[in-house]
Amino acid sequence: MTKRHFSILALALSTVAFAPLYAQETQTAPAVPETAESNSAPATTQAFPNQNLVAPNQAQDSIKDNSKTTTMDDSKNDVKSARFTISSSVQKKVKADFIELTLRTEKGGEKLEEMTAEVNNAMKKVLELSKDFPELQVSTNNFNFWKEYPHYGSSSLSKNEIIWNVQGSVSVAGGDFKKIEEFIKATNNIMIPDNMNFSLSQSARKAAEAEILQQAADEFKDKADRVIKAFGYTSYTIGSVGMDGNIPDYFTNGNFGRVVDAAMNFKEAGGLPVSPGSVDVSVSFTGEIFAK
Repeated sequence: MTKRHFSILALALSTVAFAPLYAQETQTAPAVPETAESNSAPATTQAFPNQNLVAPNQAQDSIKDNSKTTTMDDSKNDVKSARFTISSSVQKKVKADFIELTLRTEKGGEKLEEMTAEVNNAMKKVLELSKDFPELQVSTNNFNFWKEYPHYGSSSLSKNEIIWNVQGSVSVAGGDFKKIEEFIKATNNIMIPDNMNFSLSQSARKAAEAEILQQAADEFKDKADRVIKAFGYTSYTIGSVGMDGNIPDYFTNGNFGRVVDAAMNFKEAGGLPVSPGSVDVSVSFTGEIFAK
């Protein structure tokens, strides 16, 4: 046997001897789990005996999608409370119990100093007479003077003649209408009324506001109850509410225009009767309610 034949025989014997060992190692080798990048199907529970292992991404995506779908369905079923807009309004006539008036005097002439002195004296006399009427509030009001030039084509004034007009006034206020009448009569030969305004005193205003506000609030709540019941609800909560009130400060009952033109007629009348009217007071509410 040659050396070549001996080498071939040795190689064949070694292959036969180690073949069983190689096969045994191949059979006992553990299975390699699939990675997250694998495109094959998820491994079975036999390949993953440990239940705490993280599921593949495909399974996680499926779970996330299911949870999102459930959330969207819940939001669709979440119905908000019904909202209603309610309004109420109450109006009432309240008799005025306070008066403010102005006594005026007006003088006209060529000499400003003389006209000013006459008006000042008239105002002083009225203020002095007011001391006999402590129930009234009497004070100096305005003092004005201006020039009056002749109009073109007028024959009553010459071209060089200038007339000065001086006007003074005193304010009178109070709630005793009888005393007001007496004071006007006592001063009618000195100054005459120009404006007369009736209003509500502070106490009457507060009382009217409290009454009207409560009535408007009760009407608002009553209307809200009826609306809620009409739509089948049992209760409600009040949201934002706005209030609009209309309580005028005063209303005018008399404007005598130019004092000079009316002074003589007023003196002959011997006074002015004082009869107050009514003041319209109103309050309205507008707001939202939410049904339960």
